[in-house]
Amino acid sequence: MDVVSDHELEAHPLAYRPVNQPQGEPLRYHGVLRSAAIEYEAEEVPIQVLVVKSRTKAKLDRDRRQTYLVRLTGRLEEIQGMLNTRRYKRRDYAWLQIEKARRGNPAKSLVDIELTGDDGNLELSFQVNEEKLVKPKRGTAATCSAPTISTSRPMGC
Repeated sequence: MDVVSDHELEAHPLAYRPVNQPQGEPLRYHGVLRSAAIEYEAEEVPIQVLVVKSRTKAKLDRDRRQTYLVRLTGRLEEIQGMLNTRRYKRRDYAWLQIEKARRGNPAKSLVDIELTGDDGNLELSFQVNEEKLVKPKRGTAATCSAPTISTSRPMGC
């Protein structure tokens, strides 16, 4: 299946309006129909796929990404302030703390981190990678919906 651009999705608003959405507000959902083929039980089956983009999901993803980014950069600033003092004099310990800050944080791929110097003379530099921040991973704000095939196993995207 081809990649669906945001521009193409924005050009195709869906007529669906949730009950709790005010009438004057722009439509929240945009979508395009695509043909695709999937392999099922060693057979290629043609399907129709509705690719949907939700404005509220996109905003939620942006807000969540920003929250995780602030959390990570805040911790890195703390570490930067403690470098070359007590346990943070040792490069291994400082790097371990950096890795702990990154562990489990979805924004870790958005921040470039560099720890330079020797024990007692460490420097930490980090910056948000603007290219990665502007272009989030595909599929973050779009969902895929596919029918089920009437056999013993249901199929989806």
